[in-house]
Amino acid sequence: MKNAAEKVVIHWLDEVDSTNAAVLRTMPDLDNLSVVAARTQTAGRGQKGNRWLSTPGENLTFTVCVKERLSDVPLIRLNELAALSVRDYLRERGIPATIKWPNDIYVGVRKICGILVENRLTPDEVHSAVGIGLNMNQTVFPVELVNPTSMKRHTGRSFDPAEELKALMEVFLFHYGRDFEALHADFCEGLFQQGVPCPYRDLGNGNIFTGTILGVEKDGRLQVESEGAVRLYGFKDIGYIL
Repeated sequence: MKNAAEKVVIHWLDEVDSTNAAVLRTMPDLDNLSVVAARTQTAGRGQKGNRWLSTPGENLTFTVCVKERLSDVPLIRLNELAALSVRDYLRERGIPATIKWPNDIYVGVRKICGILVENRLTPDEVHSAVGIGLNMNQTVFPVELVNPTSMKRHTGRSFDPAEELKALMEVFLFHYGRDFEALHADFCEGLFQQGVPCPYRDLGNGNIFTGTILGVEKDGRLQVESEGAVRLYGFKDIGYIL
């Protein structure tokens, strides 16, 4: 897999609005699995329109360009692929990461990584920008970030973002080559708060309830058991209470 990772073209930018935006702008000129990484993002984006805040030069912010023919494999595969890749990469470094559905990465109850996948459909293909923001060397965070953490906080050492990106892409390429069934099974193993009764908010009616995460459907919906019944939630339908 190392040889495959070495063939991936990585474009490093000193500054960009967001790596996802850069990939979407230049998608026709990029090869499949090309990577755009930035030392500084001026307008990083996260899920649900949130901003991604990162101190310049201290963390790893990048986007993988994925071009694939349309198939029966659900688009959620890329979310699961990215989350699983970051989780396994961190575990290789002794950091006990878990996936907080749908695609944040947590260590304990603190967020270390966010992922944003944006898709563009053509008549025959789907073009995707798989954006990953990983807190690497930052140890002081803005007060509006309520639960951040970083690799340095957990290991006490600094990391070279360029070298770590190569290592992370090795893991990404490994999972990229797997079939969806195996990928999905690994994604569902050991999710954040899985099997533990915890409070959640139903975003449809605002009610707080106690539920237990069981797993994830193959269409990406979260399986939650509450009061003897299992309900399925999309990512806009349920909120965590931490």
